[in-house]
Amino acid sequence: MLAALLVVAIAITATKMASRSANAGNHSASLALALRDEGLRVQANAVAWLGADEGPLRPRAALVLASRSADEPRDVYYVEARPLRSGGVFDVSSISNLTRSSGSDETLLAVVPPFAAFATRTAVEGGGHSYDAVVVLDVSGEPASLTSDFSWRERVQSSITNYQETGRFGGIGRVRYDLARPAARMSIGIENRQFVIRADDRTLIVDPTRVAPIAGASELTPEPQTKGRSSLIHWAVDTARASPLIGAHGIEWMEDRFFRVKDRAEQTYHSVVGTSAADTEAEVAEDMGLDATHAPAASLSATDPELGWPPAPLRPILPNPTAREGEWTPLVDDPFVQESPGAPPGLFQTFLRADAARPYAIVYATMWDPRQVRLHVVMGTREPRSATGQTGTGMIPRDEETMRTVVAAFNGGFQAVHGEFGMMADGTLYLPPKPWASTVGIFDDGRVGLGTWPGPVRQGAGAGGRADWAHLPEGMVGMRQNLTAVVEDGVWNPYHRYWWGSAIGVAGVADGDPRPNESIVTHRSAVCLTREGFVGYFWGSGLTAEALAAGMNAARCVHAMHLDINPGHCSMELYRAGPTPSLPHVRIDERTQFETTLDGLAGWTVRGRKAIRAMSSIRWPRYIRRDARDFFYLTLRPVLPGPPLPDGTGEWSTRALPHAGWPHAFARATIAIDGRTVWLVRIDASRALPSVAARADTTRALAYLADAASLPSGAGGQVIFVGPGRNGLRAYDRAVEGGTRVAGGPALGADPAGAALGVDPRGFLVYAEVQGQPDAGLLSRVMALAEVRSAIALDATTRLAFVDSATRQTVAVDGEHARVVELPRAMALLADERPAAERLFPFVEPVALSVWHGVQGRRVRYFREPRTPSPAASPAGAAPSPSGSAPAPAPRVEPGSTVGDGEP
Repeated sequence: MLAALLVVAIAITATKMASRSANAGNHSASLALALRDEGLRVQANAVAWLGADEGPLRPRAALVLASRSADEPRDVYYVEARPLRSGGVFDVSSISNLTRSSGSDETLLAVVPPFAAFATRTAVEGGGHSYDAVVVLDVSGEPASLTSDFSWRERVQSSITNYQETGRFGGIGRVRYDLARPAARMSIGIENRQFVIRADDRTLIVDPTRVAPIAGASELTPEPQTKGRSSLIHWAVDTARASPLIGAHGIEWMEDRFFRVKDRAEQTYHSVVGTSAADTEAEVAEDMGLDATHAPAASLSATDPELGWPPAPLRPILPNPTAREGEWTPLVDDPFVQESPGAPPGLFQTFLRADAARPYAIVYATMWDPRQVRLHVVMGTREPRSATGQTGTGMIPRDEETMRTVVAAFNGGFQAVHGEFGMMADGTLYLPPKPWASTVGIFDDGRVGLGTWPGPVRQGAGAGGRADWAHLPEGMVGMRQNLTAVVEDGVWNPYHRYWWGSAIGVAGVADGDPRPNESIVTHRSAVCLTREGFVGYFWGSGLTAEALAAGMNAARCVHAMHLDINPGHCSMELYRAGPTPSLPHVRIDERTQFETTLDGLAGWTVRGRKAIRAMSSIRWPRYIRRDARDFFYLTLRPVLPGPPLPDGTGEWSTRALPHAGWPHAFARATIAIDGRTVWLVRIDASRALPSVAARADTTRALAYLADAASLPSGAGGQVIFVGPGRNGLRAYDRAVEGGTRVAGGPALGADPAGAALGVDPRGFLVYAEVQGQPDAGLLSRVMALAEVRSAIALDATTRLAFVDSATRQTVAVDGEHARVVELPRAMALLADERPAAERLFPFVEPVALSVWHGVQGRRVRYFREPRTPSPAASPAGAAPSPSGSAPAPAPRVEPGSTVGDGEP
């Protein structure tokens, strides 16, 4: 609480309470003139007053469109000024930038007190601008629902942050409306206290007292305000960093001094008492819980020659290794960790000592197989601050598919203030990529890539214009960047970076080195891609960046990205979620474990634990709630053979079937009912892609649906689509956005049928074929056993045929009898043989610090992809720059008007 009180004092005293007076003949022009003295470029006709003039003793609130320089886009500022009867202003206070959107220009400000609306305009690649969103503000305060579940301390923190960011303890409410189709021309009018938006040929109406649009709901997507929690200490640090009395350099100085003293104390302690192997073994056993899980799971740690998983043991770095050092421990039979039925363990852990000067410092590694564990990224509600004003959800999606498979989550990278590195989540680009930045990329089919983003091709690119390296690879839907690579191709720090977080230059200057030499010892985290194609999260306390890199080099990492640093910011949590009755009772150790109802998904419970018990966190638990900062999470991808059938009905097998490596493409079961035999086949549509949904370079057939060329266009009440899902490509029994229709036809019912095709809850295609005479009733019973709710009844000649891997002949589902397939009339199921994780931009080679540092340090301007204007719209010109001269007197602008520069 003392820290909170200190921060209150800092936040209040640091606020600029008054600036010089100005008089230009009317209040708007006078305010613009006064703001110019504060470094803001604003025109008098870009000022909108929010309340009545009550004289010089009472401040009057206003919103203004302003920028810091002629080549920067404008932001929306909230200010308070005391007006004079002469038309001047006595002073200006509470100058707060409400948008801070470096990549979009705010314009068309319209005010209906206490509400305001404005448009965001973004430059389009190739020239011109487009309007992509309208934002509605409520100056009376943010919704109470944002903090309804906060503790009283968190509400106090929120109020202080609101005051620091908006000049109002109650904050300012905000709803962003994204346009489904960006507009070349736009206007915002006011009718009946509602905002009337004319975007090209569309008329859209928003009532500021409600979220849902009054008109044009299909054209506007509301993005309501969200707010994440933060711990007291980290909130205090961020608040002090934003204060001009302390600022970033003050925080860095304090961090530098604190961690240096702490490191010297630890080194002194261990030099006196020593660091025994027994102590290290006991610490590791406690942190990893090896006493409970290591012995019974040891047999699972041997590398499977067919799968290549788990990884081979790591070679210890320091001499005299401790017991189990470098050995992989599977996360299995753990009530706090989700597992995939019928699949090998998806996650393994180990540890290494990596610093000879600090043999007590341990690097812990959690490795996963990206073939069965998918990586996702979440944009925080506050960080990293986006270029366009868009904010993230800060939350793992609350749908059953995600929650049933979520297994872990861990921290992201630095805040935007520390480099504005690229950020993209769920297809939304929040910050454009930076050259030579270490990058994690996530694709719509579930694949992941790690590598260094290319540098500019053209000399001087990146100085403000669109550069060649800014284009996103096809299919990329998620991306996070941070610094340059900490490890690349076995080399530590290949770009010769001298700053890895915390103090900037403090150490080097103190030691007489003209170049900063940051060597802070603290908690550090990183993510890496290994030579074998696996991905891992690395964490440790008391680490230098070099020690962290040594641990990753020992793990055979070919590219590693440094994530966040310092206690509380670096952590990983493991999860198991499900409907409440499905989770058996366990005893909870609240220091390292938790169990809670799952907000946003009624009737569900989630339990979890720290991946390493020594980890500290901003909040506990952190990532399963709504968080202010970005983070990654992992889900278990369903793999074949999948869950068993009900007892006694049949057993799944992947043997003697065509595959494209692992995970397997098919699993088969034989079911005998009433003296009849039914063949049941599960098909992983991401491993055996229907040809209508496959890429052009996917050519090797694993199987065929004979006489099925017309199946995608078939008429009837049932359809099957293949498209992206939370865990990569999957099948659906309904139409989905971004999906491809692969089958359509009559639903399996009373009419005779000898085969059927459906989709189970995990996204597997399920094919059933009855031996002998058609029997739709029997097929329906078997499909129900496979959890298929509805299926397509296939024509008499549409049947599945496997391709024999040895002879390349086609055989029936029984694997014994030949089945003739006429290729022009068939639908092929094609092998997707691409790796699940690979090097991103492998052609990029390290360059000297003098080459990358200046370019990476410059702001990358955000550009939207070009669009085709609607027939009724004419192309927009370039946005006018705010005038560099003193604003001329302008007509008085009253509340209820639209202000700004109008159309370009």
